[in-house]
Amino acid sequence: MTNYIKYTLVSSGGTLNTSASSGQYSPLLVETAGTVTLAASFSIVDTIQIINQPIKIRWNATVLLNTYSVTIGGIGVSQDQINQPGTFELLYDGSSYTLQYFPDFTFKPQENYGVTTVTVPSGGGTLTINPGTDKKTYVLQGTTTLSSNYTVVGNTVGVTDGSAVRVVLAGGITKGANTVTIFGQSISSYDCLVGGAEVYAEFNATTSSYVATYVNRDIPLDKLLTTGFVSGDNGKLVMYDFATNMFVKDFLSSANLPSTFKGINITETYITSAQILTLNTSPVTILPASGSISTVEVPLMFVVRYKYGSTAYATNLDCRFENTGGTVTDTLADKIGMLGFTTSGIDIVVLDSFNAIGPAILLQANSTVQLLASAGNPTAGDGDVIIYVISTTLDI
Repeated sequence: MTNYIKYTLVSSGGTLNTSASSGQYSPLLVETAGTVTLAASFSIVDTIQIINQPIKIRWNATVLLNTYSVTIGGIGVSQDQINQPGTFELLYDGSSYTLQYFPDFTFKPQENYGVTTVTVPSGGGTLTINPGTDKKTYVLQGTTTLSSNYTVVGNTVGVTDGSAVRVVLAGGITKGANTVTIFGQSISSYDCLVGGAEVYAEFNATTSSYVATYVNRDIPLDKLLTTGFVSGDNGKLVMYDFATNMFVKDFLSSANLPSTFKGINITETYITSAQILTLNTSPVTILPASGSISTVEVPLMFVVRYKYGSTAYATNLDCRFENTGGTVTDTLADKIGMLGFTTSGIDIVVLDSFNAIGPAILLQANSTVQLLASAGNPTAGDGDVIIYVISTTLDI
């Protein structure tokens, strides 16, 4: 039976001498009363330095480094090794120390269970998560309107293979023309604002990178099981393929349909207040060119989502939707006072009856549709606008 010298580690850290009690080596047993979060570093030192005499340290402690360190014989110990039972063996060869670690069970990823809530700053920036040291679940919340990109990444140094983190979107984040990226996954404007989605990332030690999955939890399971079709991807129709057990987004696109079938396309464009204030001199493209000289993208209607800020726009409130390729007149629709919104909401703009008499060429192949303030640049306001163009593809 091995007789251990018991030592209870506390948050204040400190230094433990391997031979302090007897002047010779004795096996050590390091324990904690529950989980200990360090407020200072902890060191185990060897002052006798007997050559080739192993020092056995039984570790039965649960410790969170919390930016501090644990060293044995001057050698740093990783977070994963000090949060599960195992044994360390320290050996001095006359010039330096080596440290070996033997876990009691299969070496497992560190799991620091708990939730950390983060309010996303309006200025954006980068949040770095340390799996094992930081809590396993992060919740991102607003109310925030981003003025710059926001990114969430994971530390890759000293992280055990399989360590995972979960980032949940609580909503309230307006990203505008900026990006929100979580472990390489680009988050949609809808999920940022409404919430109900999450990213799960697991560390791959072989590639020293994270494997991430972007999950939208808004898809209603009851409808999925009965019909196989749901509206869960930013308002778009999603199909569940029971043969492959996978979701198929944009299944009404030309890539998933016969060439004889023409589907309905929805193109979303977020227009910030800065863009609105120059909307006459710098119109915004809301429907890109088809990319083919034999294809016309035909707009059917426009849906306008108003996002009111704190100040209404004062002048030049009329807007025009126009096709840039028309040879007679390229106006598709006029909306009088469109930028005069004083509250958030949704509006519909239908196509006008321009050139109702006589022949006209309103659309051309591979041309764009843009939005502009028809009378001049607006002034004073700070609200945003989201334009959804409902269109179909026509081969000519």
